[in-house]
Amino acid sequence: MNIRDVGGPVIGALCVLSLLPITYLAVTAPWVAVVTVVGIAAALMIWQKPSAMFGAYLVPLLIGEQALAVLIAQDQGNTVQKLSLILITVLACLMAGVRRPPATVLMVIALYGVLLGNSLLTNLEPPQTLTGFLASTAGYLVPWLIFAVDWRKVSPDVPLRVVSLVPVIALVLSLLLDAAGVIPLFTSGNFDMSRLGGTLPPAYLGAAGAFGAIASFWLWLHHKRGSLLTLIFGILVTAASATRAPVIVAFFVIVCLLLFTRRTRTRISGVVRAFVLLGLSFAGWQIAPVLIERTTGQDEYHGDGLSGRNLAWDYFWGRFQEKPWFGHGPGANAVLSQESSIALVREYFIAPHNTYLQLLVDFGLVGALALTVLIASTFIHVARKSARREKVLIASLGLSMAFYAFFDNVLAAPQIYVPMALILAAFNGMADKARSAEGMEPRREQLEVERVKLR
Repeated sequence: MNIRDVGGPVIGALCVLSLLPITYLAVTAPWVAVVTVVGIAAALMIWQKPSAMFGAYLVPLLIGEQALAVLIAQDQGNTVQKLSLILITVLACLMAGVRRPPATVLMVIALYGVLLGNSLLTNLEPPQTLTGFLASTAGYLVPWLIFAVDWRKVSPDVPLRVVSLVPVIALVLSLLLDAAGVIPLFTSGNFDMSRLGGTLPPAYLGAAGAFGAIASFWLWLHHKRGSLLTLIFGILVTAASATRAPVIVAFFVIVCLLLFTRRTRTRISGVVRAFVLLGLSFAGWQIAPVLIERTTGQDEYHGDGLSGRNLAWDYFWGRFQEKPWFGHGPGANAVLSQESSIALVREYFIAPHNTYLQLLVDFGLVGALALTVLIASTFIHVARKSARREKVLIASLGLSMAFYAFFDNVLAAPQIYVPMALILAAFNGMADKARSAEGMEPRREQLEVERVKLR
């Protein structure tokens, strides 16, 4: 039984009963009343169309932990964001059904449990508070829980449409909050460079824009309405964030799709391909000076063109060498960063901005190597059973994520690991559905032959 088996009259009665507290809230707390009404409307929409449930992923992806802390007037934005991701994933499983994830994903989850248990037994006590632990380790678990949704029942257009809308809605929301004087739209980074931010830090907004552009381009290849507009928005947001790795990731994946797949089989397909490639090259030429300035510029606080990463990497590498085999335990990066003598590390590097180094510090050489191999195997598993167009996207995305992980916390930022998991899980479900259909076809033919014989 799933959640939709509850009778309609019960839902109607609950809606009627909710009018009294909503009326009270409208007088005492208007904003809470508005949010409550929107929540009920969204619930009814999801009830009528379960695929709308996946639109809920927009909420934690649109607002960063710092902006969320400002909006809720509490210093728990990170925890609220991660809890909402887990809740949405559980609700998605209830609405679409649960399916056993691929073996490699199950092994990632099981290995994480073993490494966590080993850490607790070794240290004999949790390294931090429960909320802090949840906020700093959710990325190790949430992406793989998404695979538990039965994606065979969900069109891949749905999660990719959600991913494509993140930069668009984030930009609109940022404009509104900037106009209200709550959160500034632009932030000044290194060398007084103005970067687009708003509800998200520029680095994470750039990631949202990159994944939005990739999802939009895939939708455009499938002739989906509005995809060209979201593609343009995604590219512009990524460029305006002046974030280096997302620009490279988006450019690499889109160029691979452009070169190795086709949108149409007409004579003008080559012309369209050349035109899009020319447009991407021009965009790259325009943004290149900004990225070069961020990389080669120097100041006494963020030297070597790595925005302080060299200082953080040296510090976390030293902490890894203290426990090289099994690490300090999940979430240790957030605790160890506050023990650094370098103010920059304490303030900006709760994770080292290098996923490989993050895994080494948390899980040691044994755990980091095993997790890296299993995650890479998941990409390979999904790519091998997918159709050509999806195979190109997954392979290019996997290679670009391997590069991205060297310069950022891909398993710590929801704007990175949630779109990645949604794309992988959706394509895995699509491949499974296609295989099931192929397996059913011979059976149908056999039944038809038997019917003819009986006649």
